[in-house]
Amino acid sequence: MAFAYAVELLLHRLGITYELHTLYRHTTPHAAASQLGFTLDALARALLLHDRAGPVLAILPANRQLELSTLRRHLARPQLLPLPAGLLRHHRIHYPAHSLPPLAQLHQLTTVVDLHLVQPPQIWLSTGIEGQLICLASEPFCRLQGNASWCQFTQIQAHRPRYGRTPYPWPKPEHGHSAIRFPRRARRAQRA
Repeated sequence: MAFAYAVELLLHRLGITYELHTLYRHTTPHAAASQLGFTLDALARALLLHDRAGPVLAILPANRQLELSTLRRHLARPQLLPLPAGLLRHHRIHYPAHSLPPLAQLHQLTTVVDLHLVQPPQIWLSTGIEGQLICLASEPFCRLQGNASWCQFTQIQAHRPRYGRTPYPWPKPEHGHSAIRFPRRARRAQRA
C-alpha cells in the first residue's frame, strides 16, 4: 500500500520495521486509538512553530498540550508562535498541517521532542497521508529524531466537556444581557 514516499524511503533506508494501518479518512485520534488498541500517550503528533529565526517542529503525545512558555525558555526563542497553515508551503513543507509526520530527519528543521514519548513501548504516528498511521518500536522512533532536543514542554490535556453540559462557568450577566455571542440564526430567534 502506498503512503508518503519520503517517509517510506526514510524507514527503508534506516532498516526500521513498521506496521502500516489504514483508517477511515476523518477518524479522530480517540476513535483511532480505540479501533487499533493503543492509548493516546503513544500517538505522536507534530506541531509547527515559528519566529524570525525560522520554523521549529515540536513533537508531543496526542494526550498532552503544548506549554508554549516552557518551550520558549528551553529554546531561548521568546517570540515563538504556532505557524499558520497558510505558511507551510513558504517553509517548503508539503504535508497537510493535521497529518504532518512527526519525524525530525524527514523535515530538517529545528526539532524538540517531549520526553513523555519515551515511555510507551510502541509509538504510533502519521505517515503524511490522512487516515494512515504507522506503528514502530520506541527505540527506532527515538533514532528517527536525529539530533533533536528532548525536554518536557507539555502538560496533560484538560478534558473539556461539550458546551452546555457543564454548570455556567462564568458569572451571570448583571444587566440582563449575555456576554456570549451566539451565531446569527440563534440571535434572530432570540429577538423574535
